[in-house]
Amino acid sequence: MKLFIAASFALLAFAEAEGAHLGGGGYNYPAPVHQAVKSQPIAPQNTYVPPPLPAPAPAPSQGYNYPAPAPVHQAVLSQPIATQNTYVPPPAPAPAPAPSSGYHYPAPAPVHEAVLSQPIAPQHSYVPPPAPAPAPAPSQGYSYPAPAPVNQAVKSEPIVPQNTYVPPSASLGQDGYHYKTARRVVYRRRY
Repeated sequence: MKLFIAASFALLAFAEAEGAHLGGGGYNYPAPVHQAVKSQPIAPQNTYVPPPLPAPAPAPSQGYNYPAPAPVHQAVLSQPIATQNTYVPPPAPAPAPAPSSGYHYPAPAPVHEAVLSQPIAPQHSYVPPPAPAPAPAPSQGYSYPAPAPVNQAVKSEPIVPQNTYVPPSASLGQDGYHYKTARRVVYRRRY
């Protein structure tokens, strides 16, 4: 801590000695001299500047000709349109087409109104299943096997679990598991 205080005082003494030759603390500089500038205001001039001439078309080259760029359109200022209160009658109906000598389209179906009727009582009648299709006649060429019957349950005997005992081998521990130790490999011994 004493060293820090000593270094701080030494730095302040050095900074004071550097500015001592300026006199008055270094703040007595002569003021800058300003010259008065007299200028005349610029009057606006009414001169016509013509629009630039369009660029001349480039001469065709031997190679590929690029298409000309799209022209630049300037915005057009227009007057607002006044609203007009006028009556526009509905359009007249289209005349019926004259019959032609070609194809005639059928007339559209008539529109029917909904008819309210009494509910129909259910009928209890038996509908027998359809008769099986007759077997096809054997052909003279290759005959395919008959397809498997559909929707017939397969009857099989349930599999009974077998209780088989496998005696433990000599490498198994008392509880029947293999235990392997991680052996440390020593490559070189230091003496």
